[in-house]
Amino acid sequence: MNIARKEGIQSTAGAKIGSGAPPVKPFSHRFRLIGGFILFYSGWFFANAVLHLAPGTGDLTVPAGHEASALLWVLASVLLIVGFAAGAWVFAGGGLGFESAGRSISADALDAGEALFKIAAFALGLVLIALHIKVCVVERVEVAGNSMYPTLKNGEVIWIEKLSTGLHVPDLSFPFGGLTPTGKLPEYGLANIDRGDVVVFRYPGVSEDQNDYYIKRVIALPGEEYEIAGGRVYLNGQELPEPYLPTSTLTRAQPRYDQPAVYPLPLELNLLPADVRQSALFGAGRRGRVPPHTILVMGDNRELSRDSRSIGFIPVFFILGVALAE
Repeated sequence: MNIARKEGIQSTAGAKIGSGAPPVKPFSHRFRLIGGFILFYSGWFFANAVLHLAPGTGDLTVPAGHEASALLWVLASVLLIVGFAAGAWVFAGGGLGFESAGRSISADALDAGEALFKIAAFALGLVLIALHIKVCVVERVEVAGNSMYPTLKNGEVIWIEKLSTGLHVPDLSFPFGGLTPTGKLPEYGLANIDRGDVVVFRYPGVSEDQNDYYIKRVIALPGEEYEIAGGRVYLNGQELPEPYLPTSTLTRAQPRYDQPAVYPLPLELNLLPADVRQSALFGAGRRGRVPPHTILVMGDNRELSRDSRSIGFIPVFFILGVALAE
């Protein structure tokens, strides 16, 4: 008897010979682990990203997310649920749901559907990697204003690297609590900031636009004593050499043109000593000691720069990165 002609005989692969039903291959174990995690994490990541679209919820403002509208909360919840459900479905080894319709859908169509699903998961993974590089590693920024002239000019584009100034943590607290207060681990990375570095930071309350970048030069580090006298800067009793400044530059205790202080004070300052909040309201002063976890900064255009002389000591967790080139 020719066994190949007999319908209903099972092959070792589990498909019926001659029945017309295509073999349905579940996702591989490796894809279930990787693809499921990508879907799970995507829902979590983009749900929190949506909440940061609310007014007043910039990277550093607190309490971020509380001002979000009901529509944003609903959208974030939907993204979270869809991501978690899709991730759990892939983790559990779910196919494409065509098994019951196997008689009407060809094996090629099933294979094509799985291939498209895997391509989509791979593309989503690349998007997440790119976003995390921007948040945590390196970013392109454009200089606004002339406070760093002649070192940096208005409209000039620079790159900043972020790892040396501390580890930025993407906010993934929703739905498990309030958003993180600073978006950054404050202790890590301070030792890698050097005097003379050009740093980029955001400072809530300095401007109505919470997304403004501020580019200044590091003048003094935590614990150092500084004094501004006779048009020069002194650190620990010694004049600070500043070869990056034109020889005619004079540094005053206050810029020639009035620069307002910080208002309202960001709640993040409550994490630091009281003298940091005092300096934000009245400036760092002609002389003093730089408090822990902060730095003293000035612009190279000393007459026009709004810097520590006006807005006080800059908390290290406000620093986004160090300029790669000047």
